[in-house]
Amino acid sequence: MDIKSECILSMYKELAPVSGNPNVCLAQSQNDGRLYIKKTLTEYSPRIYYFLKEHPIPGVPVIYEICRKEEKLVLIEEYIHGENLADILKYRAFTEEETVRAAVSLCRILDRLHGSQPPIIHRDIKPSNIMITPDRTLRLIDFNISREFSPDKDKDTRIMGTASYAAPEQFGFSQSDGRTDLYAVGVLMKEMMGDHLPSSRLARLIEKCMSIDPDKRYQSASSLLRALNSLYPAAILPEEASGRIPVRSWAPPGFRSGIVWKTLLSACGYLFLLYICCTIVYTRDGVPASGFLLVTDRICTGIFLFFLVFLIGNYRGMAAYFPPCKSPRWYLRAAGYILYGFLVLLAEVLISSIVLYLFQ
Repeated sequence: MDIKSECILSMYKELAPVSGNPNVCLAQSQNDGRLYIKKTLTEYSPRIYYFLKEHPIPGVPVIYEICRKEEKLVLIEEYIHGENLADILKYRAFTEEETVRAAVSLCRILDRLHGSQPPIIHRDIKPSNIMITPDRTLRLIDFNISREFSPDKDKDTRIMGTASYAAPEQFGFSQSDGRTDLYAVGVLMKEMMGDHLPSSRLARLIEKCMSIDPDKRYQSASSLLRALNSLYPAAILPEEASGRIPVRSWAPPGFRSGIVWKTLLSACGYLFLLYICCTIVYTRDGVPASGFLLVTDRICTGIFLFFLVFLIGNYRGMAAYFPPCKSPRWYLRAAGYILYGFLVLLAEVLISSIVLYLFQ
């Protein structure tokens, strides 16, 4: 390592490894005190990182410094505060609209990557390489196995990629190109929806993305973007907000998927809960509650019932604030629902007792 690189890296104090990876560390600048990510790479394409440093792409972490250290490459890049998509999928699936919006954001990033000269192919698109920031912006990370497309080659030099997301050509059948990333986008959309069945039109779109033959897939990120636009116009955002996806919908549980039967069933369920809230009568010492006390009891009952529904349905990601309701283990989630339901019920009894005391 030369003197210049040593001086640059000495200005960044390593704080802790990220996700237990000793080659990826959280670092703090001694100049401005800001946090950065410091990566030490053994497998890399230096031209790609130099290109991304000189030509920042929206939705891709900004690279601030590139230093060579013997046979390794050390990067200082933007620290992205947010939640990893793989972690989100452990406790919730995405609705169809959310999934399409995520695909739209991803296609806009890929369109710029594939449109560079030479085209940059990510080759490892998967949930763990996607971050969702607090303002709901999608960011694509980890270009460690990315490569530049070369029309002179008929296959990849190295077989790399995550097996379940890798297109057939990544196993040595032909050269990876932009359509390779689109294959992974199809797999990603399918996984994001979990057990939710996509509409027939979206299912056909995903099937086309995942075609074994690259010639039968969408031929570019822009063509897939147009297909998503025709499929779900409401999901297409203005260019200035292209990275944003509604990780948490404002629609209540049951209405987020847009599926008619689910919406109707949920509407009936909510009406039934309202009926209970408006007709239930509590008695104390054999005397039915009335007046303001009755109204208070019914409001508290409504809060209790709707809180449970919204917590179980993870309305606007609220389960993340009530551990262990976001746990991937069902029995821990169930324990969390029971615990917080009991606490809300206890608060309801306390409020009713206070109101009763005041009005007596």
